[in-house]
Amino acid sequence: MKTTGAKPVRRSLRLSMKTKHSPSPLPKIVRKKKKHAIKFLALNDYCIDEICEWLPLKSLVALGMTCRRLQRISSSYFRRRYPVHQILISSSNGKIQLRPKKTYVRRFKKNFRNIMIYGDDINVFEYTANKFKGIQMKRVGIFRANNLTETHISCIDGIIKTAEIIKINHSSLAGGLYETLKHCSNMKYLVLKSLTECTLHGNKNDWLLQEYSELKYLYWDYLGKQTPSIPGELKVLFERNPNLKSLYVAAENLPFIRDNNVKMDNLIVKVNNAQNVELICNQLTELCHQEAIKSFYLIGELAAMNTAMLPNLINLVGICTKGIRIEKILTSFPHLKIIEREISSQREAIQLSKGLINVEEAYLTVTWLDFIVPFIRYTPTISKIYIDNTTAMKHANKLNLFELNRIRKKNFSTAKNLTIYLKEEAYLEIKRMSIGCECNFVSIKSIGNHVTNNAFVYTLLYN
Repeated sequence: MKTTGAKPVRRSLRLSMKTKHSPSPLPKIVRKKKKHAIKFLALNDYCIDEICEWLPLKSLVALGMTCRRLQRISSSYFRRRYPVHQILISSSNGKIQLRPKKTYVRRFKKNFRNIMIYGDDINVFEYTANKFKGIQMKRVGIFRANNLTETHISCIDGIIKTAEIIKINHSSLAGGLYETLKHCSNMKYLVLKSLTECTLHGNKNDWLLQEYSELKYLYWDYLGKQTPSIPGELKVLFERNPNLKSLYVAAENLPFIRDNNVKMDNLIVKVNNAQNVELICNQLTELCHQEAIKSFYLIGELAAMNTAMLPNLINLVGICTKGIRIEKILTSFPHLKIIEREISSQREAIQLSKGLINVEEAYLTVTWLDFIVPFIRYTPTISKIYIDNTTAMKHANKLNLFELNRIRKKNFSTAKNLTIYLKEEAYLEIKRMSIGCECNFVSIKSIGNHVTNNAFVYTLLYN
């Protein structure tokens, strides 16, 4: 056999030469956790919950998207700290919409305890039933649903029966709802506002003949302006439910209370501007003398009070003062305990705070946040100030809890502790400016934390 001059190369040597020039495999990348992330997650749940106190809702959502543990903590925090936030569920072009259109609504929708159904699209009712099935609701409402049927009500039957507050607003009262109301064992507040009748199902007033062990407040605008009279069955409701002690009615319905010997602890009266204010006040005074009502509140168009000759309304506890001059308030209602008012000047704030020395709660709209300072300085009995606007914050850059506590302590050594409720922007700004302050006399909270058992305040804020 013929051989060439080249020496044969062993196979093992050829392989070693080939692999010598081939690229080496990439090393495995080991991602190290950032030290600050490890330190943060090492905190216990209580510490992280305290950190949530400093976060706006947008940041709270971002925190909950990082991991399962923080999702659980942020969701729990939202449920506890924002008990009054509400979702409005509606439809547009066949698509379900949640309002307000904020990221926290989508993120925490299973943690909401207050829902309002808008319109009568059956798909909205079915969506609500599926998404909130088995969740204990605080407040359930139906708004602008003019074609309700028993099918609509059957969808959300389980949700309504467990709710504490039921609100039907500008809708038809479907027959199925009459039957459902009979079984609402947890119902504490019932709001029936500007409704039209539906007589498709049995006796429409059967539900008024039931006993409701928890029912405390009834908002009655059942038939609106079409038929201002009150059905006789309502008298039976009061007789069988002695726990029902707060009632909202239009002024035209005051004779019903007098003629049926209804006893109320708190009566909220809606006054229209065209009505005779003097006559209404005389009727209320008569009811107080007869011990039919212990205290009452006035709300609505009250500008006519400026010229009216009013009796001594000593049982008047709270009033919505839009349209009433300060001079009239101070001369006619110096004993008020709850007031709602728009304040546009420091002088006006000083007048009210000095004149209404018995005020316990103030629900204010202010141009400058500084306008609340006179109430801190001059009103020893006030324990709650509720500010429902944020634009006022830009004029209060130097306002902090240290200064407010100093003012309160200097003027009243035994004054009530005062809580100021602010919208998120103002609350967080003052909180940042007040780090390290001891809140012995004055503290601040977010409006989202505000809850009330007072029927008049509930009417002011949520109706």
